[in-house]
Amino acid sequence: MTVERFREAIDAQPFIPFAILTGDGRRYPVRSREFVLMPPKAARTFVVAQDPERYVVLDLLLVVGLEYGAPAARKRKAS
Repeated sequence: MTVERFREAIDAQPFIPFAILTGDGRRYPVRSREFVLMPPKAARTFVVAQDPERYVVLDLLLVVGLEYGAPAARKRKAS
């Protein structure tokens, strides 16, 4: 993931919620741009808030993609 592509997702007008996907299979939802902190001169490191008391610091080298779309649409059907 490039820093430019990540900034485009954060700065999109209108903002489109997305999830950050990491190489180890973790998924971090970003419901609003206010939940992401990436300093203007940051090359790779950023912070994603899950709620006011919980956050994760990530390196873009760990990010394999961004996922867009409603979470309900991606749920597996029960067999």
